[in-house]
Amino acid sequence: MDEGRFMNVAVSADWVWAEYQNIAANDLFITYGVAEMQLMSVVGSGGIYIGNNSTATAVNGTDFGLALTNSAFVDRIFAITNSGDAAFTLTDTPPLSLVGGDGAFVIVAQPDKTAFYPGESSPFTLRFKPLEFGQHSAAVKIATDIDELPLFAFEVAGCGDSGAAMVLLGTNGVEIVAGSGAEISNGTDFGEWRIDAMSGVAHSFTITNTGTHALSVDDIYFSGSEGFKLFEPFAATSVAPGGAMTFGVLFESGIAVEHVADMVVVNNSPGTPHRFEVRGRATTPLLSFETQSYVDLGTAGKFNFENNKPLTVEGWVHYDDITGTQMIYSKNNGRKSTYSHMFGMRNEGTTLAAYTGEGGTPKTTWRDIEITPPLVTGRWYHLAFSFDGTNLYGYVNGVLQGSQPFSYNCYTAHNAKIGGYSDSVGTKGLIYDMRLWDYARSRSEIAAQALLPPN
Repeated sequence: MDEGRFMNVAVSADWVWAEYQNIAANDLFITYGVAEMQLMSVVGSGGIYIGNNSTATAVNGTDFGLALTNSAFVDRIFAITNSGDAAFTLTDTPPLSLVGGDGAFVIVAQPDKTAFYPGESSPFTLRFKPLEFGQHSAAVKIATDIDELPLFAFEVAGCGDSGAAMVLLGTNGVEIVAGSGAEISNGTDFGEWRIDAMSGVAHSFTITNTGTHALSVDDIYFSGSEGFKLFEPFAATSVAPGGAMTFGVLFESGIAVEHVADMVVVNNSPGTPHRFEVRGRATTPLLSFETQSYVDLGTAGKFNFENNKPLTVEGWVHYDDITGTQMIYSKNNGRKSTYSHMFGMRNEGTTLAAYTGEGGTPKTTWRDIEITPPLVTGRWYHLAFSFDGTNLYGYVNGVLQGSQPFSYNCYTAHNAKIGGYSDSVGTKGLIYDMRLWDYARSRSEIAAQALLPPN
């Protein structure tokens, strides 16, 4: 290669042909014409060139930055220059136009000429004056008679600044930063609430305006969980500079799981909306059992399933003693036989155990599922029995231990009970969050429940 050129502009076909012929002739005394080129440049701040179809950037001034809404404006001066050696003309009237946007940008001054000869230049002025806060953009269009560049366009952008500045404070006056996770220190982590409590967990939050103009708080809402709500229905509020407003949030739920939500404060300060995480855990009360202890749930219809209907029994157990046979859920005639079914553990914590009852097949038979490793005292276990109508699957802490064929008949006159199934045998320890489902829960559902142990 004898000569190579890299050019950041489009050139005409005539120019390329002339240059090629001049080089190919390789004769100092032969020429095929002067290669004239139409070349328009648009120059921004600091003499930085603006590319065709470019996006807004602060480097060349096409990103105007911040301007207060309804009051301040930002002007920027740009220039069109003929950087080539042939004239060109701007063909539209007026020469420049704005496309898109919402009126935040205007052309204050058009170029003072439309015909540009080599070396000539003309300035034009754009103004950014937003009426609303938030991001604004538009496209500047320049039409020319340059064959290779009939339309030159570039983006301008800016941000309307309301002049308001919101700081959100949680409990203890600790700031809540947008995008942050729930924390105990600022009250966004509501901790634990027992679903048998009379009222939920209440925390107060404060919005302050540290800006120079009024802060408009347009909405406060939650996304992701129904466990959180405002004390009172929200109404749009204006907070004066230096002022503050306080609102309360209540956490309560009848579903005993961990609740996580996004709390969103919609306002007119930069960076809106202000979104952050809140969380809380609804729990059921702990039941403490001795040998003779039990909870009688009665004979309500909700415990009377059709014979061999799929079901799931699950709950957390903390054993003080693992000797003998200890049931976590049973359905029988008072506290004696006959039995519809029973679920728990036996054989000193080495097996999960389910009893087929009088109507099962075979009747009055224990179905044992070996536990590996065996249960011990002094720690929490999540026990689960999932029956699909044919087989019973046993789980400890979300891990499948095995299965056994199973069947039962449900006697409507039998009492459903948590804890002791007879007047001499019962569970010794604590039982928490017992659940009875009218379907066979899947392995993944049971494993997820096992991730939520008692505090």
